[in-house]
Amino acid sequence: MDIGKRCKAMLLSLLLLPGVTHAVDANHADILLSTDLNHMNVIVNPGGSGCPSGQYWDIGQGGCTTEVILRTVSVTQSCACDCGSGATGSCSSQQNGSYQVFGWRLPTAGNELVSYNGPTSWGGCYTTSSSCAAIPADPGTGGGGPPGQPAVGGNLYITGMICSSSDAGYGYLPEVDSTYREQLIALYRSWGSGGRCPETSGYQNWLRFLVTNAAAAGSTPFAYATAWVNTVKPTVDASATANGEKGPGGLIGANSICNDEAVRQLGGTAHAEYVVGSGNICLITSL
Repeated sequence: MDIGKRCKAMLLSLLLLPGVTHAVDANHADILLSTDLNHMNVIVNPGGSGCPSGQYWDIGQGGCTTEVILRTVSVTQSCACDCGSGATGSCSSQQNGSYQVFGWRLPTAGNELVSYNGPTSWGGCYTTSSSCAAIPADPGTGGGGPPGQPAVGGNLYITGMICSSSDAGYGYLPEVDSTYREQLIALYRSWGSGGRCPETSGYQNWLRFLVTNAAAAGSTPFAYATAWVNTVKPTVDASATANGEKGPGGLIGANSICNDEAVRQLGGTAHAEYVVGSGNICLITSL
């Protein structure tokens, strides 16, 4: 039988099979296929074969696509740190960053095909360790005293306050960007005539409050900004109004902290007053 006759015979047998609807016209036919899909393995375009140039098949997208974000990588690096004026010692700081990895998750197992890494976005520096300590007042300043010891008229630095990244405890909760640390410090220093820095306990309390509210705002890039603007800053400000920090109470509180610092550093009979606007400096008034 020649090829033409064989083709005609095959076509005729197909048209006579059960479940086949004969053509509605010369160029169209409805063909019904019945199969057991429970025993069928289908692999579509494995490895991106057949995709346009520059694209691969990504199982997350379910088709050919340009690069997609595969994951975000967190990194750290060291950055400059110093104890600042009025203090001596050493410290170390670091900053956190992250970058996105772009590419495809190839069928069928989702193996990564990396195309490139995005730029690294760096946060602010924060202190990781510090031996910084206030420089003692010069001997003989003011009312005199034992050589090498602070004297009346000399200065004490309040170690329990956080004014900058050079202060121990600045890097508490490293996931918080330095932007919000600096805003919290600036908010404290804007109140009343004292201009003091936040005490360590208050600083840590409000950073914890920020982290909690940022988590409630969701995992968006703006979660911390939303939490700070809408909840944390107004709450901190309202607390300062309620406890009198914005008025004379702020200066009274700073003087009390200075007296406590003088007693702690110099003994039970020492007294000191807060240096207005200094942030964390006390003037020794008596020993």
